[in-house]
Amino acid sequence: MGMQLKLFGALGLLGLGALGMSEADKYVNYIETSAIVTSVNTDCYIEAGGRKVVDQRTNELAYMDCEVAPRIAMIHGHSATHIKRRNKIEYKYNSPMNGAPHTGFSTIAETSMGLYRMNQNIRIYVHQSDPYLTRL
Repeated sequence: MGMQLKLFGALGLLGLGALGMSEADKYVNYIETSAIVTSVNTDCYIEAGGRKVVDQRTNELAYMDCEVAPRIAMIHGHSATHIKRRNKIEYKYNSPMNGAPHTGFSTIAETSMGLYRMNQNIRIYVHQSDPYLTRL
């Protein structure tokens, strides 16, 4: 049991280290600015406890219309609580470096970042040397 605890502790520290490096990169190499959401497309996938519904053609996670997700979840032995949403958003922003307009895209799980709506003002990070490279 002690060995498992050490392993989980080490994995946790590695995860926190990676998150810390990502956040440090964001604050060192990116400039925060505002953007306007111009498009939101939401689809769903089904996943819980390592079990997920996959597309049989690709063996990758199956994304589907959220209207049919409850039926598909039931067919595969999942409950409606296993349905997750994914947002593909498009946003417009002006580069903090030169003021030029740009369009950015991000795909995020709804549970990690909340809901996005058309014309919503959001905060993004634009890379200091590449105005096309953005992060949420």
